[in-house]
Amino acid sequence: MATFWRPGIQQARVDQCPAPSARAAFSAHATAGYVAAQAARVAAGARAAEITSAGSTSNVLAATRASPSQVFPAGPVTATPCAGPVLPVRQFQPMHMVTEWHRPQPRPHLTEAEVKHRIEIGCSPNYHGDPDLRANRSANIPDEDNCSFWITNLPPDVTYTEFLSHIREIGRVFALSMTPSNATTGHETSAAKLVFFELRAAQLFWNRFPKYYSDGLVIRGYRAIIRRNRTKFAEITTLRDATRVVTVSGPASIVNLSTLTKYFQARFYYETDDVINIVEGQTFSVIEYRFSSYRAQAESAYRSITTDANMIANGVKIKYSWDPCDIPKENQFVEQFVQQIEDGVAMGGSESGAVTNPWGLIPSQAEGTDIGGSGAAMNPWR
Repeated sequence: MATFWRPGIQQARVDQCPAPSARAAFSAHATAGYVAAQAARVAAGARAAEITSAGSTSNVLAATRASPSQVFPAGPVTATPCAGPVLPVRQFQPMHMVTEWHRPQPRPHLTEAEVKHRIEIGCSPNYHGDPDLRANRSANIPDEDNCSFWITNLPPDVTYTEFLSHIREIGRVFALSMTPSNATTGHETSAAKLVFFELRAAQLFWNRFPKYYSDGLVIRGYRAIIRRNRTKFAEITTLRDATRVVTVSGPASIVNLSTLTKYFQARFYYETDDVINIVEGQTFSVIEYRFSSYRAQAESAYRSITTDANMIANGVKIKYSWDPCDIPKENQFVEQFVQQIEDGVAMGGSESGAVTNPWGLIPSQAEGTDIGGSGAAMNPWR
């Protein structure tokens, strides 16, 4: 059985293949996948440039939204991904943000009355959503119990993946939204709103970066300015197992990057930290989506699949997985990886498929973590 690890980009580990012929076949498979992914990225860029020259701003938005982190994640993908049907929505209706996302017109400015109403109820005066939803109002809690932060002075082109990579070993991320730089409004750097599930995580984050100009959170030379968000957010105690990360498993004709991306994009707006092919088989696949937020993203993905009659009938399953921003538990990487491999073997899908280790464990760091191995796995975060 062939495995992957991720020391920056996924690389093929061919030494576990049973025979030279198998090693050669697997190496060719991985190389073809990498070449295909690179070609797809180039094609997406050329397409965006073509649309730009044609003067269609809305199409450029649609093209660029789908390509960088959602459709072409880092690492090898299958050269010819399985083409499955885009299943229709049956019970779960897409959120309104999906239709807003595809509108070419800019958002209208809020009126003075709308701004005043938002301030009165403890909602951000710049928020364009429904201010009367309880989840959008400021919680009546002390400042020290606030789990929400407003972070400014980030690099102008900072990405979700880059930002999230700097807040490891803290806690589960409930929501993250990025506000890009805008020279026309005088904002030359980016900003982010970060919300944690747990107060423990929020306190750890605040203590790790205690100053406005923090020496701890520096991204490409930009020292982040961290403040508690004025729209307060209380700790969530009812969602112990929920995270921003979901693992989808099922038939390869449905559980593949192309089909799932179209399926999710038709139902809700989202940003990804990473998308990882954990098991790529001819009949069975497992894909992990690391969304930027649990709220309205991972939860929408979970609800979409668990309430879709077609998905259920075809044996597609989804579950929440460990958030890499959380503090890892002992041996959880090995247990989770083994369970995913066993799921693939039970479905007969990993006979000729590739298996990926999404947690970055390389052989020198994780002695005994391979399937069939024994011994305690090292925790790479310590």
